Amino acid sequence: MIVVSNRVVKPQHEHVGGLGQALKSALAGSEGLWMGWSGETREKPSVHESTVGNMQFLVRDLTDEDYRCYYRGFSNSVMWPLLHARPDLMAFDPRDLHGYLAVNRHFARQLHAAVREDDIIWVHDYHLLPLAYQARELGVRVPIGLFLHTPVPAPATLSLLPSHQRLLSMLSAYDLIGVQTETDALNLRDYFEREHGARIEDDGRVRLDNGRGFRVKPFPIGIDPDAVAALAANGSRADAGKRDDGIAQVIGVDRLDYTKGIPERLRCIDRLLRDDPQLQGRFRFLQVAPTSRGDVDAYRELADHVEMLVETINTRHCGADGWQPVDCVREALPLRKLAALYRGSKVGLVTPLRDGMNLVAKEYVAAQDPADPGVLVLSSFAGAASELDAALLVNPYDVYGTAHTVARAIAMPKAERRERWQAMMRVIRQNDIHAWSRSFLRQLREARTPARPVAAGRLLVHH
Repeated sequence: MIVVSNRVVKPQHEHVGGLGQALKSALAGSEGLWMGWSGETREKPSVHESTVGNMQFLVRDLTDEDYRCYYRGFSNSVMWPLLHARPDLMAFDPRDLHGYLAVNRHFARQLHAAVREDDIIWVHDYHLLPLAYQARELGVRVPIGLFLHTPVPAPATLSLLPSHQRLLSMLSAYDLIGVQTETDALNLRDYFEREHGARIEDDGRVRLDNGRGFRVKPFPIGIDPDAVAALAANGSRADAGKRDDGIAQVIGVDRLDYTKGIPERLRCIDRLLRDDPQLQGRFRFLQVAPTSRGDVDAYRELADHVEMLVETINTRHCGADGWQPVDCVREALPLRKLAALYRGSKVGLVTPLRDGMNLVAKEYVAAQDPADPGVLVLSSFAGAASELDAALLVNPYDVYGTAHTVARAIAMPKAERRERWQAMMRVIRQNDIHAWSRSFLRQLREARTPARPVAAGRLLVHH
C-alpha cells in the first residue's frame, strides 16, 4: 500500500491534526510507503527517505514559490474555502493553480518511480486532486483511491471554482473517491451529472460519456476509541481540569480556522453567562485553539478577533476574586493531554460552521467516564452529526439557542447522560478507524483501472 498525503506523520509525532492522527492509527502495524511533503521549504528541494517499523517514508521539500502557490495559495486560499462553502473567501490567482499542478506533478513522478504492479495507492485530501490523472499520464495503472476529508458543497458552489470543469474532471482518473457523508457523495455525483453530463448508476458509480467510470461513496472516518479511553483514564488530575472541584468545565478544541465557529461559540458563552448569573464563579470555558496558517490574511484576522472576544468576555464577567470564565490555549496539545481534558469536562462544545467529520466530537465521547459521562453539544453542520444523533445538536449560528442547549447540558441528569453516551459509543465502536480503513481499502482493491487515463482537456493557465 502506498499512501500519499500533503503532510506525513511519523509514529513518534505527538502533535498531529485529525487527518494525521487518523492515518497514524489506520497504518499502525501496516507494511507500505507513505509519501508527501516534508513540511520544509528549501531553495533546492530534496527527497528524504526513512523507515520506521514496517513503514517507509518518502518526503519531498518544497521551494518557497511551491509553498506560496501550491499550499498557501491554491490549496488553502481557494480549495479550502470553496469546499467549506465560503467562496467569498476564495483568492484565485492563475499562478497559484499553475504551482498547484506543478507540485502534484512532482509527487506523480515520485509515485511513478516507486509503484509496483501489485500495489494500491491511497491519496488523501484536496491538496492532491489532480494526482491520479497526472500519474495515469505517466503510465501508472494500479488502483488509485482518493479520500476527501473535507465536506463537499452543492454543485452550484463547486462550479464557482475557476477552471472547475477541467480541474475537477481530473478526479475521474481515480477508481474510488471516498467522502465523509452521503450528502457529500450526492453533491459530488450531482456535480458530475450537471457539469459533465455523467450518468449515475445504482451502485454510486459515475459514468462519463467516454465510458470511464469511478465510484463515489461515503466512508465516515472514525477514531480508535479504546486508545482514547485508555489515555483519558490514565490522564493526570492536573490535565483533566478536575470535574469535581465545583466548576462546570466546558471544552472546545479546534485549529484556529474560520470554519470552526470559534467567534460564534464565544458569543454563545457570553450569552450563557448573561442569561444565567448563577454560573458566576462556577463555570469555566476552555478553548484549545492552536494557530493555523498564520501567514494567510483571513487567519491572522480571525486570531485578532478571537483574542478581542476573549478579553471582552473576561472583562465583562470577571469576579471579585479574580475569576475569569474563558481560558484560551493557543498551543497544540498531544492527544494524551486532550483526552484527560475531555474527561474532566462536563460538556464538549463542538460547533463548527461546516466540517467534513470532526474527530474531536468522537474523541470527547470516547474519553468519558462510563459511570459519569459528560454531554456532547454538536453542530448539525459537522459530518459527525449524521452518526452521533444522540448528541445535543445545535445550529452554531443561533447563539441564543446554543447557549440554552449548553445550559441544558450542564444540568442534565446522570441517567440521561449515560443513555446518550452509550448510544454514541455504540456507533463510534462500530465505525472506528480500523473499520474505516478496511472498508475503503477492500473496495479499492476490487476496483478496476482503465487502460488509459481520461482526457481532462488542456488547463488554460495564464501568467
